[in-house]
Amino acid sequence: MLVAIDGLSLAPKSAPKAILYLPENELHELSLLFFHYLAKKTGLRTYYLGQSVPFKDLKSVVEQYKADIIVTALTSGPSATMMQAYLNRLSTEFASIKIFVTGYALKKVKPEYPANITFFDNALIFKELLNASI
Repeated sequence: MLVAIDGLSLAPKSAPKAILYLPENELHELSLLFFHYLAKKTGLRTYYLGQSVPFKDLKSVVEQYKADIIVTALTSGPSATMMQAYLNRLSTEFASIKIFVTGYALKKVKPEYPANITFFDNALIFKELLNASI
């Protein structure tokens, strides 16, 4: 997967910017790498932060690179209340940014998604969301 990602051309500096990360205590990276590949192949300028990223670090990178899109996955999420609070915080802190989320924990809990957060269930839907965002 890493070789395939590295083999893709860099998007121009003017392309929309996507940041991909996993929240703290989320340690599953393979799906996020695949989403990184799809985002870069679609023509987005991507910034891959990896797994278990503290919120303050995410915020710093989003502000530094002026992200247009944030992509994350929650598979081993905490309680429904804590997960909803995390989604609400993402939405509030990054109100002008499109946020795409996926993961088993979200399917299980079925939270309410703020207006700028879109849940995607599979890679085909994610690809459609990316194409609509360019």
